[in-house]
Amino acid sequence: MLLPNKHVPVNRSLVGLGGTILGILQDRPRTVSSTWERVRTSNIDASFEQFALAASFLFSLGAVELEDDNLRVTRLRSGGAE
Repeated sequence: MLLPNKHVPVNRSLVGLGGTILGILQDRPRTVSSTWERVRTSNIDASFEQFALAASFLFSLGAVELEDDNLRVTRLRSGGAE
């Protein structure tokens, strides 16, 4: 379920759903509810449980963070000093 394979299509894998979530959050931070609503009304057949797992996966990677009750994409750093 984490990665797509011949039985799990990309949009049903956590990696694929995570990419969809990142795309939704790219333009601006959103609440978890509004992000879920955008996923739910898209062409992706995913449950809220899958959405929550994908969001948790992105959080564990440091790709998203929760700030003021909004999910937002983090700016991943490549280890260099800023």
